[in-house]
Amino acid sequence: MNPIEFISGIYMATFAASGIFFLKFWLASRDPFFLYFCLACWLLSIERVALLLVGGYSVVPYCQTGDARSFVHIFRLIAFALILVAVIRKNRVSK
Repeated sequence: MNPIEFISGIYMATFAASGIFFLKFWLASRDPFFLYFCLACWLLSIERVALLLVGGYSVVPYCQTGDARSFVHIFRLIAFALILVAVIRKNRVSK
């Protein structure tokens, strides 16, 4: 096992666990802020698994010529967009 794959597995597990905590907070408060963060954490966890499955890691970074790992970053884009939407909705002044 490659050390990069091991660390990616740790990232995946911590993102999944964070998603479970945010789900617990959402169930307690029904605040959509926590639901957005829960979904974002799970998407980041899925992104880590997908990146490992397509072989996105190599010994030399960015030496892979294929576009196999470019679609995986869509998960990350959607996750960060969810976080941005959550923060904007939480800080918006309601009248």
